[in-house]
Amino acid sequence: MKLAIYQTSDLHGYVYPTNYVSEQPLGILKIGSYIKEDELNYDASLKIDCGDLIQGSALTHYLYKHTIETNPIIECLEAIGYDAYILGNHEFNYGLDYLSKSYGPVSNKILNANIEGLQFKTKPYSIFEYSGFRIACIGFTTSFTPNWE
Repeated sequence: MKLAIYQTSDLHGYVYPTNYVSEQPLGILKIGSYIKEDELNYDASLKIDCGDLIQGSALTHYLYKHTIETNPIIECLEAIGYDAYILGNHEFNYGLDYLSKSYGPVSNKILNANIEGLQFKTKPYSIFEYSGFRIACIGFTTSFTPNWE
């Protein structure tokens, strides 16, 4: 069995490969295209985002300032087929209500072993099984988050 593990981090809501000034080497659409094409070379894949996803770009700031039903940044990763999410320190920048509204629909995929007080249920770890192989993932967010955010 051939298994690919894809891990992203610090996407900061950049869907398109630009910082709105110049082209950048990546963005959620480029990463998604790469993953969708590359995973065809494997029997299975595991996709994990390790945080700092819903804050950091002009788009994420716009989304925070407007009422949204679901967060399109999360929807992009769901369209790619992500299996798990770990909260980064920047997930807390816009407050717990925005974090909850953004991640609530995928709360069953959030791995969180060390954050208390969230408005939705999470699990500390998950074990992913692929044809008899097991991969365990634990979700830790940096303990310095309360000092930064």
